[in-house]
Amino acid sequence: MQALVAQEPVLFNTSVRQNLLYGLPQCRIDSDPKDFEEQMIAAAKAACAHDFILGFPGGYDTNVGDRGGQVSGGQKQRLSVARAILMQPRILVLDEATSALDAESEAIVQEALDRLVASSGSSVMVIAHRLSTVRQADEIICLREGHVVERGSSKELMEQRGYFFTLVEKQAVTLDDIGGANAEIDRSLSSRRAKDRKDKEKDEKAEVMEAKAENADALDAKKANDDDGPAAS
Repeated sequence: MQALVAQEPVLFNTSVRQNLLYGLPQCRIDSDPKDFEEQMIAAAKAACAHDFILGFPGGYDTNVGDRGGQVSGGQKQRLSVARAILMQPRILVLDEATSALDAESEAIVQEALDRLVASSGSSVMVIAHRLSTVRQADEIICLREGHVVERGSSKELMEQRGYFFTLVEKQAVTLDDIGGANAEIDRSLSSRRAKDRKDKEKDEKAEVMEAKAENADALDAKKANDDDGPAAS
């Protein structure tokens, strides 16, 4: 069985409960949804969805609207993750699945997905631009302009100091975030970022000084014009 959690999840124009249980193979049309209440709530909690669901007027029986139009993007993603957790698929594809979540919610959802992998032996393919999302990956494949340019664990790629290393620098991600802690490389990143900050401050200071010089020149020119102007009769 396969499951996909996309950046723009598909939700049906029905209740939260029905949308979640759609991911449970043993729940059929003639089944009583209450029989799967415990599993459903556990999955919703794992995906950080339970609390906001209870905040809806009808709780789990609230209609999410056409294509999930009555819930936010982050809520849609968490509902989709909960549905995937219920499925316990052999292959799980996460396509920017937590892009609309804040860092705290993403970390909690990631832990839930890690537990899913550990308990069910699922194989997970993660497509992401946020590097903290792939911190636990056994292998990271870096694509550039449609071509594979690097592959390896986060630690291996950081030690190579290639394309992945550059992306980490740009995102200001710590090595702990990506699960490849190495004191020497972390010091190198910190040093590089400190230098970048100083360079930026230096450039900003130079721009201010240049602007002041231009203003001074403009004032001098105006004063000269005033001094050379015709005398009053």
